[in-house]
Amino acid sequence: MFYENNAGEQLIWEQMLISANNALTLVLDNEYDAEEEHVIGGHIATVYTYVDGYVMAYYEADNYVYVITADHMTAEEMFQLIASMDI
Repeated sequence: MFYENNAGEQLIWEQMLISANNALTLVLDNEYDAEEEHVIGGHIATVYTYVDGYVMAYYEADNYVYVITADHMTAEEMFQLIASMDI
């Protein structure tokens, strides 16, 4: 899912199936400025923030991995977005 507002700020939501028959390679940037974890729905959600306002969330639930990126959101907004997902 992709969203861009009038100011050009983007929100990208990716969902990937985890299975034994599906080789999944996920590359994550490890040069973030801050990392926070919360337990949501019994699973750990991790949000990485950068000084330029970019933010990335990583969340595994059951058989899926969710990666959400946004140009300008707070970690708390990302956790709220994850918690609002109907998983």
